[in-house]
Amino acid sequence: MRIETPLARIAFPSDEHIPYQNDYARAVALQIVADFNPSILISGSDAMDLYSLSKFDKNPERIKGGVYEEIKIWNRCQNEWFDSAPSADRYYILGNHEYRYLRFLWNLPQLYYVPKFALAEILELDKKGIIWNDNDRLNTELQVNDAVVIKHGKYVRKESAYSARAEVDGERYSISTITGHTHRGGSYFSRSRSGIIQGHEAFCLCDLEPEYIEHPNWQNGITLAEVKNNDLTVENILIHGEGKNTIARWRGKEYRA
Repeated sequence: MRIETPLARIAFPSDEHIPYQNDYARAVALQIVADFNPSILISGSDAMDLYSLSKFDKNPERIKGGVYEEIKIWNRCQNEWFDSAPSADRYYILGNHEYRYLRFLWNLPQLYYVPKFALAEILELDKKGIIWNDNDRLNTELQVNDAVVIKHGKYVRKESAYSARAEVDGERYSISTITGHTHRGGSYFSRSRSGIIQGHEAFCLCDLEPEYIEHPNWQNGITLAEVKNNDLTVENILIHGEGKNTIARWRGKEYRA
C-alpha cells in the first residue's frame, strides 16, 4: 500500500508478541506515542504470537488460552494504542507470526474462503478503523511517498543494524526502510547519487527472556518517524530497565512505567 502526504508522523510499535508482551515497556511506549501525536499508527507486525498455531512442538503451559485469549488481549492492547494516538490513521502490517494464522487456514481449504474466518474479520479491523487491504502476502507494507517503506521485515542478521542493511539492500537502495522482526534497534545509512538511504530496525515490545532462547540480544523500544515530502527523520527510542524501573528518555523528558 502506498500513500501520498505532505507530512506524516509515524509511530511503529513492533513485535509485541501478545500474550508475551512486556506491559512495562508498553506503558512507557504508550506515553511517548501520546506526546508524539502521530498521524499514522502501525498495527500488527507480530502484535500477536499465535504460539498455538506454530509448526513447532508446543509447551502446553505456554499456550495461555490459545488464539481466543490472544485476540482478547490484542483488543485490550489496541484500545490502549488508540487512546494514545486518537487522531492517527491506523494501518495493519502482517508479520510472520500472524502469518501462522494464514498457514493454519491453508490446511483447512474448506474454510479459507469463508469470510468470517479471515484474519481481518476475526480481528474486526474494519470495525476498528484499521486499514489492511492485502490479506495474502507475508510482507504487507506501507510506503509513504518516495521516502520510506514500513514493513515487518524478513532478514535477521547477528548484530544490530546488520538486518537494516540487508533490508535496504533487498530494496536495491531505492528507498529507505523501517522494519521490525529482529527484536532489536539499529540504524544504517548509505549515501547514494539520489540522496541518503536509511534502514532502521524498530526494537520490540515483548518479553526479553522467552523460554526458548537464553538471554537473546533483543531490546525494547519504540520507533518514531516524520516524513516531510520526501525527507525522512527517524527516532529510535530505547526502553530499558525492568518492571516498575522501566524507563526511557526522549526529547529531554523522562518516561517511566
